[in-house]
Amino acid sequence: MKTPLKVKLGELPLSINGELASGSKGNIQTLELMRRVARENRDHPLVRDVSIQIINHAGTLDHHFLTEAKVIGEWVKDKVKYVRDPAGVEQLQDPKLMLREIAENGVAFGDCDDISLLIATMLLSIGAMPYFRAVKYRRRFGPFNHVYVVLYDRNFLGKKERLVLDGIIKHKPIGFEMPHKYGEEYPAF
Repeated sequence: MKTPLKVKLGELPLSINGELASGSKGNIQTLELMRRVARENRDHPLVRDVSIQIINHAGTLDHHFLTEAKVIGEWVKDKVKYVRDPAGVEQLQDPKLMLREIAENGVAFGDCDDISLLIATMLLSIGAMPYFRAVKYRRRFGPFNHVYVVLYDRNFLGKKERLVLDGIIKHKPIGFEMPHKYGEEYPAF
């Protein structure tokens, strides 16, 4: 989906780095940091403006909240290329940085937590209440392997639905959830 971005670029942080525990405890600390960053950035004009531009460009109808979320998820999936963090380092990119990279270069790079943080922050900026879903693929014990966004909202008919927004699965549409052994959800709001 091509969306022309009109953004005002200023001094933005490059990334958020910090000391984290290893294993599952480090996963939880990362999720807590993601929640804090999403909440801090949800009312930033850049985040809200880009989110509204995407919704407007897609032509979504009023009160079609899940459709709005879906077009934001598809846009992020299209604009962010998956790249792993350096070995042994957990980096978390500021959502504003990723939007700046997209505006300047047409693409940003990040791993699953960066992509999920961007999606959740954009959803928060339009009044949605997303969750981060951390999953384990191989077994129930040990650290989480992946994180993505899940949204529970009502469609235009009033029926509550669940929408999975996983921006790294490029060959499937937003809404697809990869089978896994175990998962937990953490509110981003």
